[in-house]
Amino acid sequence: MKTSIRTIGVALLVLSAFVGFAAADVYEPPDAGSPCSNGRWFDAPPGYTNMYGTLSSPADTADCWRSNTPSVGDTVYVYLDNTAYQNGVAAELWDGEGDLMQRVHVSGNSCYDTTLDARPACVCVSGFPGDYDYTAVLYHG
Repeated sequence: MKTSIRTIGVALLVLSAFVGFAAADVYEPPDAGSPCSNGRWFDAPPGYTNMYGTLSSPADTADCWRSNTPSVGDTVYVYLDNTAYQNGVAAELWDGEGDLMQRVHVSGNSCYDTTLDARPACVCVSGFPGDYDYTAVLYHG
């Protein structure tokens, strides 16, 4: 009996850690659109927000997401899951003035700025035609 109670306690501890880590999750509608002006709006509270989607060939080569939740002056980062990264998918973070802040891609990562200068924050995920699932993550602190 002690073992099962201990196992349940550990499982609850692990689950509570995941709940604290994942601030929000959003899923792609049939096409989240491109460029950022057509992107899907989402809420990005402080912490990590996961954006899930698929790039489907032949037409869907980019999905864009935008959020007014991060305020001007907030620190923001974009991340991309390893499988999508290794398949050549790119994630880019833009500010509301159209300035590229960060780019995550297997050919080279770039971080020009981590402070949001203008809203909305926009995350564009792109790749060559192919059926690729991705998880992009926006950190807002």
